[in-house]
Amino acid sequence: MYSGEFKNNQIEGNGTYEWADGRVYTGSWANNKMHGTGKFCWMNGGVYEGDYVNDVKEGKGTFTWKDGKKYTGQWKDGKEHGNGVFISAKGDRIEGRWKNGEIVK
Repeated sequence: MYSGEFKNNQIEGNGTYEWADGRVYTGSWANNKMHGTGKFCWMNGGVYEGDYVNDVKEGKGTFTWKDGKKYTGQWKDGKEHGNGVFISAKGDRIEGRWKNGEIVK
């Protein structure tokens, strides 16, 4: 279910989409895709706030897991990629450069 702006019969502008399984995205849209800045919430408690390009996490953003873990930094192709900081549920901090979802050492 979608509520928000349309242009030329496509989801365009700002709006909220709620999937039948409980996922919710609120933010910017272009050509029926999440595109721009938004917030995506999953039923398992995960939350991503940040940039999207063509339905994929891309740019800067923060993903927070239900247990309190958090990654803040750069994203590419839906994965942690570039400079970022991971904080564990216990508060341990890993800061560095990431590639395809993995810390580069």
